[in-house]
Amino acid sequence: MKDAKRFAAYNNRTLVLLFIISFAMSIGMNAISPVWPLYIMSLGATVLEASYVISLSGMAGVFLTTPSGLVSDKIGRRMIILASITLAIVSPLFYILARDWRELILWATIYGLAFAIFMPTRNAWIADLVEPEDRAAAYSFLNMAFPLGNVVGPLLGGMIVDRFGWRDLFLLAAITSAFSLPLALGIRKKEDRVVTQERLSVKTSLRREQVRTLLFLLLLQFLLGFGFGLVSPMIPIYLTERFGSTATEIGVFTMIGFGVTAFLAQIPNVRLADRLGRGKLILYSCAIIPLTFFLWSSRTEYFELLVLYMVATAAWCMTWPCTASILMDATPSSRRGLFSGLSLTGVTLGFTIGPAVAGTLWEDLGHQAPFYVSSFIFAVSVPTALLLERSRRSLKFR
Repeated sequence: MKDAKRFAAYNNRTLVLLFIISFAMSIGMNAISPVWPLYIMSLGATVLEASYVISLSGMAGVFLTTPSGLVSDKIGRRMIILASITLAIVSPLFYILARDWRELILWATIYGLAFAIFMPTRNAWIADLVEPEDRAAAYSFLNMAFPLGNVVGPLLGGMIVDRFGWRDLFLLAAITSAFSLPLALGIRKKEDRVVTQERLSVKTSLRREQVRTLLFLLLLQFLLGFGFGLVSPMIPIYLTERFGSTATEIGVFTMIGFGVTAFLAQIPNVRLADRLGRGKLILYSCAIIPLTFFLWSSRTEYFELLVLYMVATAAWCMTWPCTASILMDATPSSRRGLFSGLSLTGVTLGFTIGPAVAGTLWEDLGHQAPFYVSSFIFAVSVPTALLLERSRRSLKFR
């Protein structure tokens, strides 16, 4: 009976629509992201300048992710989702008009903002619709949407670039995002305020144990975002320079290393979280990641790098439903959007700082440096995860 309740999320109309919307937007985003550094460099940027574009374009997300979550608490989740979809449709079209890499900063900022405001609103909406004991299952279900998009997007994007060029790639991203617009409009307005009465009755003050848990969780999110922000933009450049990989080959690498792996990692997630506890699953996952990128630069085969990337991705993705569930458990229902925004701000900040640091390390110390530094950052996440587990246990959350 307990298992049946977990999968009730699949029968919730709003959750299913959010899944499809997430999948559609993910295709466009993940068609661009694996080859994005190469496009910036095709317009005359160096590795360092490309890393600056990626970092600067994420800055707006750092500042607006938290406010967007707070606004969604006030005006409803649906309006923020519609705004994010609109931004995701418009901004890739302007990529086509760029003639210099500096012109991309503004349009990439807008495109990044679309996802920066989408994720905290989506995560808060899931918590609104699902009982606490079922949230890990609901997040696992919804989190499959982005890996599925990462299965389709990178391969499709790489093939389009190699065969037709960059223009068609950006048109694809705009079209797939546009597909999700009528789906968002199809969500009934009454489903947007499911917990209105709950909001009016729940205290918004936080106990000391809740504050401590939230602080450790936010720090952990930043460290993981920073670590992957260091390596993610460098991987396509690394594969191109070391193996002469084409855009299609980079797409395949990303499709398998992230998309397929992240999707499969969600399947055992709920059972492992129940067996080990959410905090311990996060701790064990964080302990695996540092070794993968420490070994990265010593591997000489394409397949070896793919296996390491798959292991790191699987471990990271295992933390997603658990961190989201702990966050919502520790947060007053009237402030879910706000704290979901804060959590995503930590990740966004890491992904914003990471590329600029990685570009500097690459230029000054060589192509191995970003991977060694990321390994150190991931190692720091392990004691942070341990402190989170101890703090979480004081709240008596599974």
